[in-house]
Amino acid sequence: MSIVQLEIQKIYLDLENPRHEPYQSQDEVIEYLCKNEYVYALAQDIVQLGGINPLEVMGVIQHDGKQTYFIAEGNRRLCALKLLEDPELAPSEFRKDFKKLSEKWKPLKTVAAIIFDDRDSVKEWLERIHGGLQGGIGRKTWSSEQKTRFTGDVKNLMAQQLLDYAQGKNMISPTERSGKISTVQRFLSNPLFKDALGIDTSKNDEIQRIRPESDFDVLLGKFMQDLKSSTVTTRFNSPEIKNYSHELRSHKGISQQTIAAQPINIQSDGKNNANQNEKPKTPSKPRYLKNQEETEEALKSLGNYKLSSLYNSLHRLLVAEHCPLLTVGLWAFVESLTALHGRNEGVDFQAYLSTDRLKNLGLGDKQATKSLREALKRVSENGNTTKHDGSSASYNDLQLINDFECLHPMIKALAITGKK
Repeated sequence: MSIVQLEIQKIYLDLENPRHEPYQSQDEVIEYLCKNEYVYALAQDIVQLGGINPLEVMGVIQHDGKQTYFIAEGNRRLCALKLLEDPELAPSEFRKDFKKLSEKWKPLKTVAAIIFDDRDSVKEWLERIHGGLQGGIGRKTWSSEQKTRFTGDVKNLMAQQLLDYAQGKNMISPTERSGKISTVQRFLSNPLFKDALGIDTSKNDEIQRIRPESDFDVLLGKFMQDLKSSTVTTRFNSPEIKNYSHELRSHKGISQQTIAAQPINIQSDGKNNANQNEKPKTPSKPRYLKNQEETEEALKSLGNYKLSSLYNSLHRLLVAEHCPLLTVGLWAFVESLTALHGRNEGVDFQAYLSTDRLKNLGLGDKQATKSLREALKRVSENGNTTKHDGSSASYNDLQLINDFECLHPMIKALAITGKK
């Protein structure tokens, strides 16, 4: 079969398309497609991309004895093109939107199509496209993992990295991991879970571990086991993930040691990618929360002894030895600072330090303050957990050090604008 170029004005919508009941007119088909088959969204995409998908050729059937055709495959696309060419054809509630859209569109005169003799000759091909998998003969849609490999979506990409590592360590098989990427992604979006497992996602495109490999593998193995047995699922809400994270952190035989962040990349044979004969030097680990003189001076200018005293204590204690205490101390410091700045009682500091407020403080837009807001969330959750839970506490000293540094611009801005 040859692909030919046909004039759009000579192709008509199918009155007996399987998408809808038989109609008597083109107007009826257009109204149905606009109201039920997302034709406007398709038209927007066509305008944005500058044309229809070249990987999908239309199929048409010639009217008996006429040089006109009706569409067999591509009803929605043809409808979108016709309405972009002549918005007056659209139903009244869509007409205004199509008129605006058509102003950005340079109409196509022809489309690529294959001409079929009759409905029977095209029927089997339509079934292959629209009839589902059909045991393998039909079109197979991409799974979540396959979409991630193609699009590079950051959230799912990290979940995929974790599953790849777990599979390389024989914690989960290819069959067992199928359909699990959404659950892993959901858990990875929770800072308490990341802290419990011992991972750092600050690089955005690469997971790193901040626990020794032996501890990390034990905890990840536990999570994979729970994933396989459906002990954890996508139905877990935030409190349930929080409780699970506390249980994971309390797993027997796990040290509270943290290390400098290291990639978790692994080869298919289960060996780390790094050359085993080369032992790179581990960077020296920070021991204290970093003080910044400008921030300290801004706090002093408030004339508030409590805030200055809290800040002074925060950067004078060894983090590795006093992590739970410093976690609560940092929480108390931010609580006090935001209260002085104007936060009302009963409003937590996360809610008070909204994206708009951070922007007004000169710290940037939503994207620019992403790391700062994530640090605030960890300070809030880890501080509350350490204060109120009978046995659980935060011991992630490296994360606390990093969060404290992320918060410095905000602390300084609050101190400068909050003087009373």
